[in-house]
Amino acid sequence: TAVLGEGEKDLDDLLRSLMDLDFVILEGFKNIENMARIVVASDEKEAEELGDEFTIGFVGNDKNGENVFELNDVSAIADLVERKSVMYVGGLDCGSCGYSSCREFVLSSVEGKAQTDECEALKGPVYLSIDGKRIPLKPFVKDLISNTITGIVSSLKDTGGNKIEIKVENHER
Repeated sequence: TAVLGEGEKDLDDLLRSLMDLDFVILEGFKNIENMARIVVASDEKEAEELGDEFTIGFVGNDKNGENVFELNDVSAIADLVERKSVMYVGGLDCGSCGYSSCREFVLSSVEGKAQTDECEALKGPVYLSIDGKRIPLKPFVKDLISNTITGIVSSLKDTGGNKIEIKVENHER
């Protein structure tokens, strides 16, 4: 459990540090974009106010009755989350996934048109983490890091293998 209050750590930083988890449940954040959401509404008016194109379901009430669950219908809600949730995307708007922005990619994923694991900034052979937070990388940066490190390592003796790991600690910037 993590609690993020006003003026505290940035939500993007928190989500990057949790990227290895299958699911993250957030409460509040009704104005956040680029994430699938389930709206818990006390009446149809509230459902209409809170629901948007990122909404995959409603608990309680909804204006049109689609994907509406009772609060105690945990199994059905969990099934919906497994089917329709979208991985956290980097927010780089790099276009490598074929969409013009991360927002468009997430909307397409919510609608079932894109695979939720197609975010190119988070895929591939290069993984950068700073203080436990995964950093999304554009393809050019991934290639640059990969080619540079591979070139350095290949000039060393007895360095066969497919996986290279580098860890830099206490580096002053």
